Amino acid sequence: MDFLLAALPVFLVVFVIFPWIAAPIAVYFKNEMPALPEFFPLTDAEIESSTTPTFIARSRAMESLGFEQAANLQWIIGTSRCFTRLFYRASTQEGSQIGEITTCLEGQKAPPIKVHYMEFMTEFEDGPEIDTNNAPLPAILSPVLQKQVHSLPGIDDAATLYKVHRYLTSDVRGPVKPLPSKYRIAESMEIESVRTLRRQVEAGYFYLDKSRGTYRPTAVGAVLMSWKLLWPVGMIRAALMRRNAARLVRASAHPPG
Repeated sequence: MDFLLAALPVFLVVFVIFPWIAAPIAVYFKNEMPALPEFFPLTDAEIESSTTPTFIARSRAMESLGFEQAANLQWIIGTSRCFTRLFYRASTQEGSQIGEITTCLEGQKAPPIKVHYMEFMTEFEDGPEIDTNNAPLPAILSPVLQKQVHSLPGIDDAATLYKVHRYLTSDVRGPVKPLPSKYRIAESMEIESVRTLRRQVEAGYFYLDKSRGTYRPTAVGAVLMSWKLLWPVGMIRAALMRRNAARLVRASAHPPG
């Protein structure tokens, strides 16, 4: 018993510190993104037969807000299969999307993990990009000054999320940048993905591995991306996200003036 009591502090230290060492190593060696991502178009029948009822219900919710379907896309990253349906609201030049990501854990027989998200996007000419989503986890990439990302975890009602988005964009002055042609959506998505990764290279989070044709985390990037989610940092950031989400929902419900 004395031995167990004496060893307890050691076990506690290992339990707390080990993830902070192991997680960056795992991210550094296992994470990679294709340098030239490909988005494959799908028909309505193809995407709806491959996704859950939640995906379809959120699609109908977007349509009820005046958004029209623009494209169905699929892409694959590692063990994750990603589906997204993009929408346009021509009267306001706003874009939105719903997504479902299915991830199979390597070497495990557990059922695949499914993550759903909704997102509203507005880009201004010579101004900021404003993105409002309901991502459940804090962001791990380096923030981009010209792109304001507001995550509201737990806000699963499309109308509420859209009201917050309109509230956030209401103070921006200047014309809205036109949406890309429906015939060039896949190309626009590929260009945006490459631009996002290049921004992360500039921030020191990733580097281009030319031999593999992929972007891979730098040592610093692996540490920062993993540490942003570990306890207690991840718990604190998630709590702040929920607090900010509640504030924005209240503010959008009662805008000034």
